[in-house]
Amino acid sequence: IDNNSFTNNTANEQGGAIYAHSSNNIISNTFSGNTAGTMGGAIYASGTNIIQSNVFTANEAERGGAIYANVSNSITNNIFNSNVATASGGAIYLNVDSNTVVENVFTGNTAATGGAIWATASNVISSDTFTSNSATLGGAIYADTSNSITSNNFDNNIAEQGGAVYTNEANTVASNIF
Repeated sequence: IDNNSFTNNTANEQGGAIYAHSSNNIISNTFSGNTAGTMGGAIYASGTNIIQSNVFTANEAERGGAIYANVSNSITNNIFNSNVATASGGAIYLNVDSNTVVENVFTGNTAATGGAIWATASNVISSDTFTSNSATLGGAIYADTSNSITSNNFDNNIAEQGGAVYTNEANTVASNIF
């Protein structure tokens, strides 16, 4: 799935623009104004997918305003602007472990928990930039347990608890700039 524009699409439940069930390469697309009733405003990723060099703007869902990642996915070099989750993961909701989120830019995403990212367990979040994301818990990231959060830049993220990062249990948070 390469070089497409997905605008103002709606799914009553999952994947406002794309429901990716098996291994897909989702590269160099634009996702804008897509909505899903429950999960993945732009993409519901239910298989091992490569999601790379896309732009996600103003997508919305209950969980995962832009992406709901349900199986090990590689999410690299994307731009996430102004995506909204009414519950968790303004830009990305990482439901299952072994996802990698590397070298992305997150700006102005919002959710109740995890303004940019909500991560369950054993995910790698590295070399990303988080600016002006907001949530009640975890302005940029809400991390449940055993996630690795390293070498990221955090600037001007806002929350009632955990302006940049809210960690629930034993997560590794190292070599970041706050």
